[in-house]
Amino acid sequence: MPKRDPYLEGIEKRGKRYDADSIDVHLGLDVVRKTPQIYLGNPDSDGVLHIVQEPIDNAFDECSQREVQDKFVGVTVDSDGFIWTYDAGRGIPVEKHRTTKISTLTTIMTTLSAGGKMRTGEDASYEKTGGIHGMGVSITNAMSATMEVWTYRGKWYYQKFAKGKPVTEVISKTPPRIPDAPRKLATRDSGTIIKFIPDFTVFDKGARLRTRHLQRRLELSAYLHPKVKIYYSADGKHHTFHQPEGMTAYLQNLLEANQAEAQGKVFEFTSSDISIAMVWASTTDELITSYVNGIHTTDGGTHISGLNRAIAEALQAYKTKRTEYRADDLREGLICIMNLRIDNPRFGGQTKAKLVTPEGIQLVQNTLTAPLQKFFAANKTYARDIISRATEIRKALQELTITKQAAAKMRINQRGKIMLPPKLKTSTTKNPAERELFLVEGDSAGGTAGDARNRDYQEVLPLRGKILNVFRAQPAKIFASVPVMDIMRAIGFDANAKVPYDKLRVGKLILLADPDPDGDHINLLMSGVLFKMLRPLIEAGKVYAVDSMLFTTQIGGTKYFGETRDKLLQQIPERSRNSVNVTRIKGWGEVNSPVLRQVAFDPKTRRMIRLIAPRKGNNLKKFLSVVGSETDFRKELLGLTRAEA
Repeated sequence: MPKRDPYLEGIEKRGKRYDADSIDVHLGLDVVRKTPQIYLGNPDSDGVLHIVQEPIDNAFDECSQREVQDKFVGVTVDSDGFIWTYDAGRGIPVEKHRTTKISTLTTIMTTLSAGGKMRTGEDASYEKTGGIHGMGVSITNAMSATMEVWTYRGKWYYQKFAKGKPVTEVISKTPPRIPDAPRKLATRDSGTIIKFIPDFTVFDKGARLRTRHLQRRLELSAYLHPKVKIYYSADGKHHTFHQPEGMTAYLQNLLEANQAEAQGKVFEFTSSDISIAMVWASTTDELITSYVNGIHTTDGGTHISGLNRAIAEALQAYKTKRTEYRADDLREGLICIMNLRIDNPRFGGQTKAKLVTPEGIQLVQNTLTAPLQKFFAANKTYARDIISRATEIRKALQELTITKQAAAKMRINQRGKIMLPPKLKTSTTKNPAERELFLVEGDSAGGTAGDARNRDYQEVLPLRGKILNVFRAQPAKIFASVPVMDIMRAIGFDANAKVPYDKLRVGKLILLADPDPDGDHINLLMSGVLFKMLRPLIEAGKVYAVDSMLFTTQIGGTKYFGETRDKLLQQIPERSRNSVNVTRIKGWGEVNSPVLRQVAFDPKTRRMIRLIAPRKGNNLKKFLSVVGSETDFRKELLGLTRAEA
């Protein structure tokens, strides 16, 4: 027995023992069950969907092989919760494997990094598949309570597993009738059938198979595999998905789903490596849906970088001296669906969300540049429209940038702090998160609001003069506007900081204009300022507007409020309704502070609406049309007759 090392003994006295016996080595699939997050991402409902997708991906890979004639993929979720997947492919080899000395079927199902898709070149058994790690179906086996496999190799073979371990030998056995499968498919002699049920004890609590999500994935797969029919049964319903028009049909669905109209012709291209369909549309977003060998790459990757380069290179011929844009500006409004077929793809993680194969960039760029150049040469007006749109986008983004001139306008004092507006009624709290800033119109309303507020944490900023419509003004005029700069200073926006929103001095920004058409107009203009200049505040959920009652009355010591006169009277005892004096609130400067406190400042009685920034589609168009240059439309919407828009 060797002597104990004094150094190690000293470590053990200070803590727990750590030597060779402390090191655990996991062989087989136990490591998957103990650390599923490494192989599935999160072991939640998405993880359940992931293990179901693995044998389905294998079935699609079989259909992609030229020697497989009957191209279909079947999936059934039966009434007991078992998932069945089946195809008419080449089956799984069952003979003894030269390395493991056991059946190849057993090896594939129980061993990590065992599969037929890792070889390339002349020895490859598969052409351009999604599976490359040899982990897919073995992980499904590891995370399943039971799994049964039937595979046809001249005759049917069978093996059963439990929690990743074989419980039978590989034997000859005819498969049962597959639940809800078309009869002609159930009687064939080819392919592979897998039946399994997830072991929910190794998933997060509440994890389940969301059959609607699985159905959606299969629907999308039909577009990527136009020659394959997909049969799906779950929840008592049966579906057949087949999209012989492939990506063109998918692109049309994307246009309809985003309520967008194509702005020109659709670019379509198919080769042995790439299938793509794309069009520029009437939307402000870039929507690129990408796949690699049929695997949805939700985080993009090198193939998307290659696409971006190809687009920029193809449009370079239409750039003039007057046009200024960045490559990413060219893709605003682009709706695209692309599937790259590549040998031995490398993904960022087992969940295959991002392609990291470096060769993906050049492969896509070299393949698509020439066809795109030919496409734009035949559609020159379309190409120039894309360039013009990109130029306008870059100009708009430049106008939104807070320049050094804007930073100087913030008037920072000698201690490096932003100088607060002189009319800001400040609070005493030292906690910015609980501080509320109310924006009111004029000194009169500011005085009433100042008396009604809770001075501990509520602040009031009376806005002097007319609020500027920032959507109709040049940057120089915006930064010369006293109300605009007062708002930015009051919230603590530091244009000199690397992250200007990092240390704001308010937790809520609340719009409090008068409850009349003029007040609605002011609220709209203030919303425009926030949307264009300070949109992160809206997106962070920090901007509100007081949803004020318009009518009020008082009986004894009780105040009543209502959106309409009738709703107010409904709150009053019937015997008093004919004798009360109902007042229409017109301006906050005309009411006393207790009324305003109850309407706007008391968290127990006030009503507020949280503002949400429209991101795309019709909501964004409507907002921009209201705050933009359509003066007559804005007047009509707000009920303004003589107010200046």
